[in-house]
Amino acid sequence: MTRRGRGMRGRAGFLLVEALAALALGALILVALLSLTGLLRRSADRAAYGVETMETSQRTVEAVARELRRATRQRWAAPPPSAAASKRVGARSAGANAQTPPPPVAETEQGDAAAPDGAEAGNTPKAPPRPFVFSGSPDRVTFVLAPRQPSGLRAPVFVAWQFEESGATLRAEAPLPPDALGPDSIQLGAVERVDPGPERLRFAYFERGPSGAETILDTWVEPLKMPAAIRIDRLEPGTGRTIGSLRVPLLIDAEPACAGRNGVCSRYDAGSSGGARSRDGAALPDQGEPQ
Repeated sequence: MTRRGRGMRGRAGFLLVEALAALALGALILVALLSLTGLLRRSADRAAYGVETMETSQRTVEAVARELRRATRQRWAAPPPSAAASKRVGARSAGANAQTPPPPVAETEQGDAAAPDGAEAGNTPKAPPRPFVFSGSPDRVTFVLAPRQPSGLRAPVFVAWQFEESGATLRAEAPLPPDALGPDSIQLGAVERVDPGPERLRFAYFERGPSGAETILDTWVEPLKMPAAIRIDRLEPGTGRTIGSLRVPLLIDAEPACAGRNGVCSRYDAGSSGGARSRDGAALPDQGEPQ
């Protein structure tokens, strides 16, 4: 064989090695691309799942927040008078029917001044303050709504929201009778179940102090007050870590009577002179008649 033929055969063998190396390198690149595609697809699935979970939780949180913003300051009915008070009222009525002359004005004023704390003149016990129709714990809150009826009137409705250990959110409501003395007087209707996804929800309550500073409470323990706002926390199911929260202020912070000083208002007591006085006895400035 000539020298030229041996050179051509050597170049042909070298080209075959190059082709095999190129095929191997291409296979490695293809495997890397497939792995990268799978990784990107899993990342996209996780992101989509997270967005869907967040949207589901936010829908549930917004549904609860919508109703909390419209909560009203409704009070439980006053308890019936005791037997002793009924006897005293009956005795006074009998004395009035017998045309007993009234005591002098001076004696009446002295009797009013000597009346014990918590009682009015004439030994008539002062009615105890009525608590608000509101209760709150980390997993349950109850309050009152006043939706507009087809007739145009508004009837109070007792509403309860509860977060279950399984993660589900439950809602129930019932009409609020005018003579209801407490939660035991309410018979809730059918329970609606809302699935907020894998996230857990929790309530917290803001109490505003006299200076305006707010304190966060896990459980609301002030039956004669309403919270300034309610916070709804979103918790990570595995660790319980807070991953988001929504502060819901209560739009109604006083009874309508507080504006015109007519009727029952929890922010002041009417003094004997007709002026408005706060709980600590300090006189409040007269705002005049409501417009």
